[in-house]
Amino acid sequence: MKRLTLILMLLGCMLITACDRSKSQNTESQASQTTTDMRSYTDAAGRQLTIPRHPKRIIALSEVDLDAMLALGVKPVAATDGRGQEGFPRYLDESQTQGITSVGRLGNPSMEAILMAKPDLILLGGFYTDQALEKLSAIAPVVVTYTLREDWKKGFERVAGLLDKQDAYDTFMAQYDQRIQQVRKRLDDHIHDTVSIIRWNPKGPMFMYNTVFASKVISDIGLKRPEYQDKDGAPHSPILSLESLDQLDGDWIFMGTLMTQGDAVSTMASATSTPAFKALKGVQNGHLIPVDGSLWTSVGGPLAAMQVLDDVQKAMSQADE
Repeated sequence: MKRLTLILMLLGCMLITACDRSKSQNTESQASQTTTDMRSYTDAAGRQLTIPRHPKRIIALSEVDLDAMLALGVKPVAATDGRGQEGFPRYLDESQTQGITSVGRLGNPSMEAILMAKPDLILLGGFYTDQALEKLSAIAPVVVTYTLREDWKKGFERVAGLLDKQDAYDTFMAQYDQRIQQVRKRLDDHIHDTVSIIRWNPKGPMFMYNTVFASKVISDIGLKRPEYQDKDGAPHSPILSLESLDQLDGDWIFMGTLMTQGDAVSTMASATSTPAFKALKGVQNGHLIPVDGSLWTSVGGPLAAMQVLDDVQKAMSQADE
């Protein structure tokens, strides 16, 4: 009897040891799988991160990140609205943004909506606060995709690398370069013209410097900026008085507001009827071109760049007819 009891005790110990070994192996396997699914990454702000190797639920918290993802053939599960807009950027077709959930205003998204979207990666480019970064990082890894005043091409390339879409990036940039050549050829007679880029605000107009996104696209075409505006540094001038409207002039004046209605629109309408504005060379030559100010006078991505090319070619081609 004692011998039987001893045998049963030994069998029990063996079973317990086997179970513990199995649990340990499962835990190690899960840890190994988790480690394999993650990778180290250094973002545009120089932050060292651990992010998913193949993220499935990405949130884009700037119009540039949304633009870049769509250009690469990837849809985020959610994104912020366009700058000064209730909804996604106006230049994007509804078919492009269908199925994407809005998480609210650019720069002030709804944390509740972000939580409900269950992201495994958050893209955040441009302006942000440390406080916002800390809150978002508690939800999912946050990658700063571009810094303020950085060329849109650099940010686009960074997102492509992040999402393992180098081939899609190369294809798009080849199309962009081809489109640049087409526009140059079509607008050969205007290649030395100057292009003024204006945003009208409720308190008056300001012009954009070379730093702004659309100016870089203009430069790719080969067009020039007026002397007052041909500077680097800040993205735009201070708001100008009506006595300084001559600084808005150029062979072509592309002008808009961030919003499609409101004080800025009515102020612009009043000012453009004044003798001082009508005396501008670009206005007298019929080269005043209304544009989407949220696209032309702010940050932009690859799809926005293509839209700027379309706007320029359309405006200058129609003037030649």
